[in-house]
Amino acid sequence: MDAGLRSEVTMEAEGAKLYQSKGCIACHGADANTPIMPTYPKVAGLAEEYAINQMSDIKSGARHNGQSAVMKGIMLNVSDAEIEAIAQWLASLKDSTVAETEDTKTTPMPVAKLDQGTVEEVDGKTLYNNKGCLACHGVDGKMPIMLNYPKIAGLPQAYAIAMMKDIKSGARHNGQAMVMKGIMGSVSDAEMITIAEWLATLSSGAGVAGDATLMAKGAALYKSKTCIACHGADGKKPIMPNYPKLAGQNKAYAIVQMTDIKSGARDNGQTAAMKGVMHLVSDEEIGALAEWLASLDGESSAPVAEPSQPPVATEPVHSAGTWNQGGGEQDEAMYLEPNLENGLEVYEVCSACHLPEGWGAKEGTFPQLAGQHRTVLIKQLADIRALNRDNPTMYPFALPSEIGGPQALADVTGYIAKLPMNPDNGVGAGDDLEHGKQLFKDNCVECHGEKGEGKPDKFYPRIQGQHYKYMLRQFEWIRDGKRRNANPDMVKQIEGFTDRDMKAVIDYASRLKPPKEDLGEPGWLNPDFD
Repeated sequence: MDAGLRSEVTMEAEGAKLYQSKGCIACHGADANTPIMPTYPKVAGLAEEYAINQMSDIKSGARHNGQSAVMKGIMLNVSDAEIEAIAQWLASLKDSTVAETEDTKTTPMPVAKLDQGTVEEVDGKTLYNNKGCLACHGVDGKMPIMLNYPKIAGLPQAYAIAMMKDIKSGARHNGQAMVMKGIMGSVSDAEMITIAEWLATLSSGAGVAGDATLMAKGAALYKSKTCIACHGADGKKPIMPNYPKLAGQNKAYAIVQMTDIKSGARDNGQTAAMKGVMHLVSDEEIGALAEWLASLDGESSAPVAEPSQPPVATEPVHSAGTWNQGGGEQDEAMYLEPNLENGLEVYEVCSACHLPEGWGAKEGTFPQLAGQHRTVLIKQLADIRALNRDNPTMYPFALPSEIGGPQALADVTGYIAKLPMNPDNGVGAGDDLEHGKQLFKDNCVECHGEKGEGKPDKFYPRIQGQHYKYMLRQFEWIRDGKRRNANPDMVKQIEGFTDRDMKAVIDYASRLKPPKEDLGEPGWLNPDFD
């Protein structure tokens, strides 16, 4: 065989591999002759020069008709040399115009006729098929063509929408997101909602059993590494609708996402919170976690390593007259000298949700803890541990068996109280501030102070710099009698507040700023977690 022929054979073989690895197979079929949609071309047997020109034009944007926007996202990851190799392999295949045999014949899918005026009439499944989602994620979102692609059946609607928007905008750009970005360019926000709504109704299916030893290790790590805090005891009950279900997810995909979040390659959405967890998880542990998650049934609870859940009392342990009777570990922790080094070690567990900086989340999932009065922090932790405050998500991680006794309370609260505060906390709409200011003056100043500074000796929290949505939720629970460890004086004070009053006063309070010396710099990262 001469060198020229050997080179051509090698290039064709490389082209065959690239055709699969670059995702061409997803739309044009394994043989390049059976595209998944009748509007997609057969590409087997295309003239090499023609194929090169078309791929190059789609990549550059010179060709922008039909489904080329979808393909552009793929072609951006294909070099000129790779285009040439793929084209050479395609040219070597059977002519795409050959008559179909019974073995190659496919049944065309019906193509919905979409226009802007009828988008709302098209169901999610039809959009899923016609927009090309089917090509990579498979029938009903549970049979992706590659193991490093996710199963998306059963994802919470809010999470699915957030991911589609982030991929479309470029906010999520890790892994195969660039491929999907080309597809999402032709999907409107309304269509995303419709697709996500349909996906949320689907069964995510059974898991795939793996190595028993590795699965058992993963189950234990899922609890000890605090994954349970956000994704639920069984990986399918996330605490927020914009968090994903994990049960039954492909192992390869889960490994890639955990690794990318740990490294920062994926940094969209809530990944900043998760990065604080992942820096404590080794590559070996990531593999074990993924093995266990992949084994879970997406529909039924996982019995493995499920933590005991706290009982929920039906009546407050403390009566209105003894709101802060103290005693026990609360009093003991108050008088212990904090060991800040141990406080940091304990806080590593807390950082999974509250972030290494203690700044919480603007959307109100978690409060800002940084800079809060130590007395307030001790009381709230003690109340959660004693079941005076219902917090089933936090309860397993606040137990003495997890973080230690009164000394641990003293240590971790001492560490948190010294953290600089978020200079950019979440605030409200700002459309009723005068009303809020008057309400604050008349109802809140006596306990929380004119600037929201609180009173540590009376266990009144610092609310300056706190996130609007978090305070709004707590205020509503206190007003409506749902927070059992609330100060009875406050319950009585705000019982007549309307929803408008509540939003106005909390919006005003959220704009009260801590002293400059207590604030961190914008974008500050906790060096203790480097």
